[in-house]
Amino acid sequence: MKQFAFIAVLFAASTTLASADENDDSIIAAHKKMLLEKFPTAEFTEFEKDRYKGKDIYEYEFVFKDKDYEAFISAEGQILRLGLDD
Repeated sequence: MKQFAFIAVLFAASTTLASADENDDSIIAAHKKMLLEKFPTAEFTEFEKDRYKGKDIYEYEFVFKDKDYEAFISAEGQILRLGLDD
């Protein structure tokens, strides 16, 4: 019985992780689409997901017309910062 409970917990945890990954994938795809509308030939070079004040923040670094840019975007799609990377 204990083994069944352990397997059930593992299944629930893996299902939650898979759905979180799928959600992140759709958020990332939407963010990249939004950035490509403004920077059509951008080449993404780096990505990082952070938490700030309890919220997920997505950081993208990309090259556009031989210049390095960075963008910080909330999970909801609000651009928090966008500009040349120092």
